[in-house]
Amino acid sequence: MTRSYRSRYDVIASILEAASGGAKKTHIMHWANVNYQSFRRYFPVLLDDGLIVKVEDPDRGDMYRTTEEGRAVLKAFTTALGRFSGARGQFEYHKLREPLVNHPDA
Repeated sequence: MTRSYRSRYDVIASILEAASGGAKKTHIMHWANVNYQSFRRYFPVLLDDGLIVKVEDPDRGDMYRTTEEGRAVLKAFTTALGRFSGARGQFEYHKLREPLVNHPDA
C-alpha cells in the first residue's frame, strides 16, 4: 500500500479554503483534513502573515477567517498547482464560503 502525502502548499491551501467563511480552529482543522501537528505548524504563520484574521464574535467566541490577501494566495496556489504539478483537477479552487462573521476586512 502506498501512502499519499500532501505538499505544504496543499495543506496551506486547504486551511485557507476552510477558513474562508469564518470558523473556529477545530472546524478549520476538520474541514481542511489536517492533523493537530500540521495545524500548529502552518496556522500561526498564516495568522502572522495576514492571510487569516482572528475575529471576535460575542456569541461564538474566537473565529478565524481568510482575508482578501489570503483568498488571492489561495487562488494563486490553485492555479500554480494545476499548471505546474501535473495534478490538474486534483485540487480545485472551490467557491469560497460566504463569511459567517461580519468584519471590516471582509
